[in-house]
Amino acid sequence: MPLNKTEILNGKIWDTFQESVPMSTYLVAFVISEFNFIEQDEFKVWSRPSVINQTNYALKIGTAALELFGNAFQQKYNLPKMDMVAVPDFAAGAMENWGLVTYREPRMLYDEKESSAPAQQSVASVIVHELTHMWFGNLVTPEWWSYLWLSEAFARYFQYFGTAEIEKSWNMKEQFVVEQHESALTIDSFESSRPMTREVSSQSQIGGMGDSITYAKGASIVRMMNLMFGTSVFELALRDYLHNK
Repeated sequence: MPLNKTEILNGKIWDTFQESVPMSTYLVAFVISEFNFIEQDEFKVWSRPSVINQTNYALKIGTAALELFGNAFQQKYNLPKMDMVAVPDFAAGAMENWGLVTYREPRMLYDEKESSAPAQQSVASVIVHELTHMWFGNLVTPEWWSYLWLSEAFARYFQYFGTAEIEKSWNMKEQFVVEQHESALTIDSFESSRPMTREVSSQSQIGGMGDSITYAKGASIVRMMNLMFGTSVFELALRDYLHNK
């Protein structure tokens, strides 16, 4: 949350922040660093000082994504600030901590002179994926990991269809069919396939939920709902889902 005040007491500096909104524990994060940042309004993008010149594209995509989803869902991003941080040697590709999204450096940094076109697309789509979670997963959180697809399927879907609205020349909707839909059909044909929703209790079972059934099949089901019901009904249903959390 934003900084409220800074005081010096007994030789120590005390920063007091605004009270956080209620959130699931897995979405809580703290970053202590000597990073630099660039910003637009209350949207900041952080990195090591030596690569801060590679954060401009992330800021462009991030601000565009929040505006896109706020309009599409008729519900604005509901925290007073957003920070995105490029973390060296970050174990995950990215993590959707509410208001403080962390990324592995190659997933957020883009050098206009050196980076490849696939790298640019990767940065854009990962950022859109993570910011989708500000609504699907953070604002509305499934009650248990059995329903993980309700978060990740929508994030994977908008990773393509949201990015398609920002970078219109990339044919992201066509890429979805090849990279996600066809992959889901293949995985789901195996005898080892499972339902998208299933009971899990142990840490290993929960960890196993982050597979292609949750992501690729889940996103393909979301796309199927859009195609079957029509975009207007589909968007109305999403708004109802988010507004009646």
